[in-house]
Amino acid sequence: MKPLSWIIAFDPGVSTGISMGRFSENRPFEHVNSWQVSGGLMGLILGKYLEDFREDSSGNEYHIISEKFVPLSGGGFHHTLDSVEPLRIEGALIARGLMPDYPDPRWQRASSQVIKGGRTPAERKKNSDNLLREHGMWMTGKDVWQPDANDANSATKHILWYMKNTLKHEPTIKEFWPDEF
Repeated sequence: MKPLSWIIAFDPGVSTGISMGRFSENRPFEHVNSWQVSGGLMGLILGKYLEDFREDSSGNEYHIISEKFVPLSGGGFHHTLDSVEPLRIEGALIARGLMPDYPDPRWQRASSQVIKGGRTPAERKKNSDNLLREHGMWMTGKDVWQPDANDANSATKHILWYMKNTLKHEPTIKEFWPDEF
């Protein structure tokens, strides 16, 4: 039997979502846990959330992905210390060897958390959220000890998008999008 592959996603920011799951060649993605960490980079460091995830002695493999911050400009938008916190976290992920330098398909745009279609952005978000709910992966603020679990849920959606669109993992696609197979 082939070892498990673990997948970990970061949705970095002042509040950072982290999601973790596992899958194998013949087994679809299974959500294991999600966290939402406040305090930006220091919250991740102090909470030891940036530990090394590499192939371990049992042969398990780790896939690590992260949302890539894209600075916006114009339209009255201005950067603050909070708005650039994702860049600090991205730098730490690279410095720790958890993520490669840019560009790489493991860096995802914010839109890579749209995992279910719809006519409008609001409908696509609602349908994507409902996909998590249908599969028992939806987290609430109470689950992650925060006012909400938006970032934790975003990290899980990033995993599913990556499994479908980058890895093209058939067991996961059959499980979560059976009508597309």
